[in-house]
Amino acid sequence: MKSIANIILCFVVFAASAPVPSTASEVTSPWLLPAGPLHTSGSQIVDTAGNPVRLACVGLNQPYFGVSMSAQVRTMSQAGFNCIRMSWVNATKEKDLATIDRVIAAIAGTGLRLILDNHTNEAGTPADGFGSQQINGLWYDLGGRSNGTNGAGVPGTVTDAKFLADWVTVARHYAGNDVVVGFDLRNEPQHYGNQCTWGDGNIDSDIRLMYQRVGNAIQQVDTAKLIIAEGPQNW
Repeated sequence: MKSIANIILCFVVFAASAPVPSTASEVTSPWLLPAGPLHTSGSQIVDTAGNPVRLACVGLNQPYFGVSMSAQVRTMSQAGFNCIRMSWVNATKEKDLATIDRVIAAIAGTGLRLILDNHTNEAGTPADGFGSQQINGLWYDLGGRSNGTNGAGVPGTVTDAKFLADWVTVARHYAGNDVVVGFDLRNEPQHYGNQCTWGDGNIDSDIRLMYQRVGNAIQQVDTAKLIIAEGPQNW
């Protein structure tokens, strides 16, 4: 099992425009990622041959299947992107994974890859910007330091243990799938007052400890995925 030192703290990168392919299967952008899993070497993300690669990801949380994926791939490639970041939510995990599976089937063989992120525990509401960030600043919303809600008045259903178990389920679902290159364990965790912390050793709030525990559990299932860890944010 790889060490959880494989954590990536930041992955948002941008690239210049790329040629526009005529079909999804004819994507020839120089920015596309090589085949096979990626891993880290020092501060670099590298391919199986040790060559540095750059991730340029575009968000696709609500893919529009009314437009062909070929056309969407052309648009992404034209803008210089080589991967898609898609989110899943604990409360809607099965539905979200079904959508992600459809995107994987549509882009297989195009050279585009996927990074999956856990966005929130519950489905979004107006009070939390429709799931833009989890208001309680934690990775769970039931037990521990939570007040039994997601911070926006929605009753919590996800404990720390369920959060880990759900990520293991996702890892098993995509084990051996080369289109999926990485897992972003938690979207934009907040750090305001009684929310997540970094490195203080408190099991209920230290998101660094969570990343280690969940990352190691994922790597027991699949060592080929990048583990991405966002630090606490305080705008």
